[in-house]
Amino acid sequence: MKSSKLNIILETNPDLFSPELSEDSDFNILSLFILYERLKNKDSFYYPMFEVSENNYSLLNWTNKELDFLEDLNIKEQVHEFQQDMEDNWRKIKEILKKNQDLFISALDLDTEIKSLYIWAYEFVMTRCYGWSLPSTILIPLADFLNHDKHGVDHYLIHEGFELKEKEKHQGYNIKKMKVDLSEMKSFKNSLTEEELKKLSSFIDEKANYIEENFDYLTREEREVFCMDFKTLNNWNLRDFVDKINYERMIQNEDKQIYHFQFFETSDEEDNDTGNY
Repeated sequence: MKSSKLNIILETNPDLFSPELSEDSDFNILSLFILYERLKNKDSFYYPMFEVSENNYSLLNWTNKELDFLEDLNIKEQVHEFQQDMEDNWRKIKEILKKNQDLFISALDLDTEIKSLYIWAYEFVMTRCYGWSLPSTILIPLADFLNHDKHGVDHYLIHEGFELKEKEKHQGYNIKKMKVDLSEMKSFKNSLTEEELKKLSSFIDEKANYIEENFDYLTREEREVFCMDFKTLNNWNLRDFVDKINYERMIQNEDKQIYHFQFFETSDEEDNDTGNY
């Protein structure tokens, strides 16, 4: 971009595009460049990439009602700050576009349509750029295609017992039935093969075996609970026992850190990328 027609904009707006004045300079440059290319439509060299990357997803466009579903006040506050930063950024970009209409020729409305395109470009860079530990922030189209599965995947962790008996739910579990149609869950469960059911139960077995192997790290009361109520303990209960064991092991072994002990990567854990890995 620094060798394109847009270079004059970079030079005359150092508060946004100079690395000496803005820690987000690379990001701002890429966002403006993507907007510039997007407005070219089919005349842009990058048009095929834009077409297969039509939608970008971030918390930027969530409504207040949708944010309420997060049930986390800290995240909601961060999102509102992010949205405000975006509005401040857009006001500066809007003034730049007004002063450089010869470069951004478009019949689109500046306050709505082009603003929406800029937010799209901003999210495009935010969700696809590389830069962590690198000298600068960059976009690598080929690497972007290799990084993602062609099918998006959403996962919900649903505990049937907690959904049926809300008063008995674990404190860290959020009831899903108020937001998700669970009517198909029973038929889905009945459709699982014996091998799939065995795989699901293996997560519980692994935790139970680990607890038995490290029984001495539990208090007498905890051992009694484990032995007396084992048949009714669920995955969450077992995770609590594992956490207690690891905590006590760390206390008794001052040269050890928590990552030295057993950690269970199971279906309880979530990945924030797309695809199956």
